[in-house]
Amino acid sequence: MTASSRSVQARTMAANEECDVDDSQTVMVYSFRVPGYNLESRALAGYKATRDAIARIADGEILESTAEEVCTEEVDALGCFRRIPTGWAHLG
Repeated sequence: MTASSRSVQARTMAANEECDVDDSQTVMVYSFRVPGYNLESRALAGYKATRDAIARIADGEILESTAEEVCTEEVDALGCFRRIPTGWAHLG
């Protein structure tokens, strides 16, 4: 098992513990790159999204090693997952 697959597995287990639900109520989200300001650059998006949401973005490039399983209720209607830092939430 590679280091990145162990990391994905750890994030999946953490999501299941936080949600206290089974796998049918979670979804995988990924970081991704989008076209930058010129033809040779690509920028990292400021949020994670589902594969479907990234596919709708022109030329979005999924970063597979950033997979994270989150509760479906944390993903908006467009398939975007934005972690909002607060003083009361665990940001793990």
